[in-house]
Amino acid sequence: MLLTFLPEIVLFCCLPVMSLVRVFRTSATPKTFFTLSKYFMLASVLLSVILYDKSELPEMYENSRYTTLFKSLAFLFSLVWFFLAYRWFLHEERSSFRYFMLSIGALICLNVIISAHNLVLLWGALAANTVLVYFLILRRLDDERIFTVARRYAAFASFFLLLMLTGMIIFYRRLGSLNYRVIYEFLHGTQDLPLVYLNASAMILSCMLFFMAVAPFHFWFLDVVRYSILPVGGWLTLVPVLAYFAAFCTMTINVFFPIYAHFQQPLIIFAVASLFLGAVGANGEKNILRLFAYGSVFNIGFILISLITFSADSLFSSFVYLLVYLSAMLGIYTVFLGFKSQGRYVFELREIAGIAKLKAYLAAALLMFLVSLIGSPPMLGFLGKLSVINNLVLEHHFYLVAVTLLSLILMANAYLIVVKTVYFDSPVMNFDRIDKSIYICLTLNLILVVISLVQPRFLMSGFERMLIRVF
Repeated sequence: MLLTFLPEIVLFCCLPVMSLVRVFRTSATPKTFFTLSKYFMLASVLLSVILYDKSELPEMYENSRYTTLFKSLAFLFSLVWFFLAYRWFLHEERSSFRYFMLSIGALICLNVIISAHNLVLLWGALAANTVLVYFLILRRLDDERIFTVARRYAAFASFFLLLMLTGMIIFYRRLGSLNYRVIYEFLHGTQDLPLVYLNASAMILSCMLFFMAVAPFHFWFLDVVRYSILPVGGWLTLVPVLAYFAAFCTMTINVFFPIYAHFQQPLIIFAVASLFLGAVGANGEKNILRLFAYGSVFNIGFILISLITFSADSLFSSFVYLLVYLSAMLGIYTVFLGFKSQGRYVFELREIAGIAKLKAYLAAALLMFLVSLIGSPPMLGFLGKLSVINNLVLEHHFYLVAVTLLSLILMANAYLIVVKTVYFDSPVMNFDRIDKSIYICLTLNLILVVISLVQPRFLMSGFERMLIRVF
């Protein structure tokens, strides 16, 4: 049993160690807590890879190539972002202890969400992660609006968790178990399924859609990203979506697939709503944090469109798109760390006008990542969008191809407004010297993009085989 949870146990040990360091080492700096987090995370991901097939409780918790893939990616994005976050805390002269404690705790919950094969375990991990995210949001102390944002997030998350719990109780009263396989066999073997179980399934799935920030459940994500400190907003954009995507696919395929036909049309509606609400919202937004939060809603809709048949091909195409999207967003959030003037980070669109004339490398990196998000060749984003559209064509969803292309034009317009502001407007302020760590991370990200352009299958090697393990 210990082998099954050993990576999570090792990562959990980081929390008391950081607490002891804070108590007994008065000179602890943001680098101290980052270093501790780094070593424990590396140990945990190494154990995850070594023990990728050790599942002593397969009815409750699964370790496989599929779960190891998503855990490894979550660790990778977390590690890179934690490095940038510690530099942020260092320059702001703020303590990073609570940030790293809460983020490591949330990462443990996300690992459980990825591997859970029982609704009780999944619900518990979602609830614990909600509490940790609530306190992460409150890390900002200079804006009273953050308390309203945090309370609103907690209230809506609690509502959807309660909704999911209600659906779970309905199944448990009939089956006496909330194991994925037991529910699947019940749904698969029951003719003329009573409406109450369809409603229970919808309650459970709606909770996952809320945490994925799928429209119309996306409202919390916009404010959280806008008003949180940058290390929190960046982490919430980059990491949790991997766990929610993995859990949503696992649940749909291994639990609710026998009745998926009842939910396919509503999911298409939610996906299309995400595409257009994200694209239209981004076009009317003047704050770049909120603009790219709308962009995230748009991209989640794109992923959901690709997933709509839940075939092996659709899963792979949506995964490719997810990976490309997150890589571009990591680059963009790295660029955000360079938007600092007179010791203050600036995120209004008008404030970064003409920055290309002052910080050419920063603007060039932003341009490349924006072109990737738009999906224009030869950037890596073209591979992601081509994979999604190609899959829709193969499955004869031609009207969805038209919808996605129309929404993409709207979204591209929002990104082009950013390009126009950065390159063609006159500067309105000077910017501080950029930390060399930002240049290092941007350069490494761009090198990865170049490698992917030359050998697009290089990064995808083996991924398709790992993803098939979910079936």
